[in-house]
This record gives sequence, structure tokens and C-alpha cells, in this order.
Amino acid sequence: MKKTFAVLLLPLLLNQSVPLLSAATTPGAVKTIQSAQSAVTPLNNQDVLRMVKADFTPETIIAHGGTPIRSRVGHSFIKQVMAETGAAFGGEHSGHYYFRDNFRADSGLIAGMFVLEALSTDAKPLSEVLAPYRRYWSSGELNTEVADLTAKLKELAEAYSDGRIDWLDGLTVDYPDWWFNARPSNTEPLLRLNVEATTAELGESKTSELLALISR
Repeated sequence: MKKTFAVLLLPLLLNQSVPLLSAATTPGAVKTIQSAQSAVTPLNNQDVLRMVKADFTPETIIAHGGTPIRSRVGHSFIKQVMAETGAAFGGEHSGHYYFRDNFRADSGLIAGMFVLEALSTDAKPLSEVLAPYRRYWSSGELNTEVADLTAKLKELAEAYSDGRIDWLDGLTVDYPDWWFNARPSNTEPLLRLNVEATTAELGESKTSELLALISR
């Protein structure tokens, strides 16, 4: 039987601390653990290899033989893509985790069981299980009130036109050693910024640069 699996992820990386088994983790790290677990579990005979992202999560997925798929933020978009692709798992950086075998519904309980399985298998403290997934500096989500969100996104795109740009969910600009996403809030007049870099020095510098541009 051919081993097949599917995982759906999102393109944003947040750094929201969540207390879990006496260790600090993030939704992104939990999602990566689940992705790795899903990737090594035979699901059915379908030839579906799906997943998503631009940091350690897709790298982990690819290392386990999968192919990342990106999706817009929001449970309705995630569930639609999961239905279209047959994805086994969808993860959102705000701490929402969706499972195909749970009718693509959000379940923190199932997510917790994946983490417990990883702890049981590795026989290590959670901090050591998470360590390999913490390879990049992350700003976390930074919110700025902006009067004209559309105009500000256009301004950012022009300022960083030398990067690789896409508009899947707000504005994402990717460089070899750092990337950022600026996305309008769906409920407030806020621009949500996330930055990730290979080093803290670079990440902090680019974050300050972006926030100054957004605020002016």
C-alpha cells in the first residue's frame, strides 16, 4: 500500500506563547509537530500530497515527503481547501487546528493528543521536543491602526518591490533570509504585521523599519 497523506497549513508565523506541560510553545510549533505526525501516518489509498507555509513548518513537511499548500487565514477558507484537496490536517497560527477525520472541525483536544504522542515517542521534555522547530526569529503579530489599509499595502509593496511578492492573504514579501506579511484585519481597522528572519538582529531591524513605514 502506498503511503499517502495530506496537510494544509497557513503562511503566517506568530509567536503567541501558550503554556503546555510546563513549557512555553507556540501555535506554529504545535502545528509543526502535528504536521510531522500526520506525514508519517498512512491515511488511505489516495495520492494526495498537500500542505502549506514559509518557515519551519513547510520545511518539516517537505522533510517527511509532503508538499505544502498555502491558504488564506480563516476557518471557512481552510475548510474549503481541505475539502478540495482531501487534506488530513489544517493549522492556523492563531491556535486553531482542523482535522479531516473530525469533519474538518477545529479541535484543541486532538491537537493536544498529537503533542502528547510526540512526548511519549521521544521520551523528552517538551522544551527539547520543540527545540528543532525553533530555527527562526519571529516578531509575533503586531497590530497598527491604519486609516487607508489598501493604500498602505500598496505603499509597502512598492517599498519592497525587490522581494518576491504575493497577494494570497494581504501582502507577503519574501527574501532569502527574511519575510513579512501585512494583512488587514477582517474585523477592525488594523494592519496585522508578522516578520520572520534567520537572525534576531535582522528580524528586529526589519520589523522596526516596517513599523515606521506603516505608522507614517
